[in-house]
Amino acid sequence: MNNNKGVTGILTALGEFVPCRCREHASTLNRLGVDNCTRSLIFASYNGMSYVVGDTIEVHITVNQIIWFNKNKDKLTELQYDCMQRYIRQYEEENNND
Repeated sequence: MNNNKGVTGILTALGEFVPCRCREHASTLNRLGVDNCTRSLIFASYNGMSYVVGDTIEVHITVNQIIWFNKNKDKLTELQYDCMQRYIRQYEEENNND
């Protein structure tokens, strides 16, 4: 897909991306506060490795995070892009069963 270096930081449920350095996610989460971290996604990209994980075992992405992804997907590594696509598919499955 691309050769982007990816992004490192916290994507809040409101769709605000707060950049940070690798190994500084915990201090960034603490600075944001618990209320602002619920349903956050943690992005990291360093030394050829990258990932996106949720703040809990089950990731339930928000509409605002999907909007952020659509505006910023060109900045992600292929793995980060694939992770977000998987979370979006899960969101669509969960919300199309009405």
